[in-house]
Amino acid sequence: MCTLSFISHEKGYVVAMNRDEHHGRARSFPPAVFGNAIYPYEPGTRGTWLAINSNGLTLALLNKNEDGPLPVKLRSRGELIPALISADSLADVHRRLVEVGFKGMWPFRLIAISPEEREICEWSRGTDLRKSYFDWQPRHWFSSGMSDIEANRLRSTIVERAWQQPDAGSVPWLRALHRSHEPQRGAYSICVHRDDASSVSYSEIVYDNGNAIFRYASGFPCQYTAFESELSLPAQAAAGI
Repeated sequence: MCTLSFISHEKGYVVAMNRDEHHGRARSFPPAVFGNAIYPYEPGTRGTWLAINSNGLTLALLNKNEDGPLPVKLRSRGELIPALISADSLADVHRRLVEVGFKGMWPFRLIAISPEEREICEWSRGTDLRKSYFDWQPRHWFSSGMSDIEANRLRSTIVERAWQQPDAGSVPWLRALHRSHEPQRGAYSICVHRDDASSVSYSEIVYDNGNAIFRYASGFPCQYTAFESELSLPAQAAAGI
């Protein structure tokens, strides 16, 4: 359950992501440097939902909620990005995804953003694996544990209105969008508040002229006042963890 935003510009891009989770799930750790990549990670598995590497390639993972029973869950979707993030192209991501496989995982959408290719690719895994390419233009993705269709319908309307604002596409605008409770605070606002689940963190990646910054704030996106973590690549990539 997440909202993912991508804003392109001449020398790079900005990505923002709200992660929405059930309240009983263990709290994730802030981003750290793993080899040539930065990403937050879950305790025990080191799985993640968002990462960037020193080539500027960003990978993001969203749940895909479809009608019908879910298959038996044998593997976490969070293990995908750590296995793929050292890729250097969209084709390389695809090759590794096929090699790693996804049998036993619940449905997902994997988004790859490649500044070198100035292209975006989405792999959608339901009953089969589908691949779609998108131009280097701003884009938003939405998922919800209640209904992806309803989340897309309601949040798309909010985003369309937001793009009419004078500062649309700026970093302050993007942060305000991910704090939004329009049309009302609840399950389908971009900053989610439900009795059993909510937006539990805000992540922001800025890739500009070959340099990457990953900013992270845990807790409700509507309430953070400062980032608790900010890491950079490639300067810190050699340090590892």
